[in-house]
Amino acid sequence: MTSHQDQIEFRLRRIADAEQLYLLIEKNRAYLSKWLPWVKSMRSVGDEAQFLQHAIIEMDAGILWMATIVVNGEVAGMIDIHEINVQRHSGQIGYWIDKGFSGREIMSESLQQVINIAKKKFKIHRLELIADVQNGASQRVAEKNGFKREGIMRDYLPPIRDENYHDAVLFSKIL
Repeated sequence: MTSHQDQIEFRLRRIADAEQLYLLIEKNRAYLSKWLPWVKSMRSVGDEAQFLQHAIIEMDAGILWMATIVVNGEVAGMIDIHEINVQRHSGQIGYWIDKGFSGREIMSESLQQVINIAKKKFKIHRLELIADVQNGASQRVAEKNGFKREGIMRDYLPPIRDENYHDAVLFSKIL
């Protein structure tokens, strides 16, 4: 449960955050790599800086909104709205958090705020969230925030934990 003293803020992604974010990814590599395919390719501060540069271009184009989650002044993870489609009024949510912050409702509270951003800033009507079928924590965050389970996407996720493709759960929320 989130402490009443926890202050959650978003900081839009910027190149200056590359080192701090990379160190957080490195600290959580074993934890994050079970669920997120991009972790394997993030091998240096330069990789993170390059990713951030690409993200900034997509943000400027209006197809991505991405922020660092800061809790009580400490970088705790990230959250985004990607694949923003202004014609379809849709987008997808992605997120990750430092293992030390998990279980404190921080991601759930962050997601609540991002749902409001999706609706107000981007006029999104349908928001999707995709989670590995084995990632119960991520599924609980989705369900707690009113996302409905639409179904299983077979072999949707590339080999991450082993040599096999993995199923994913598709959630959606109509705003």
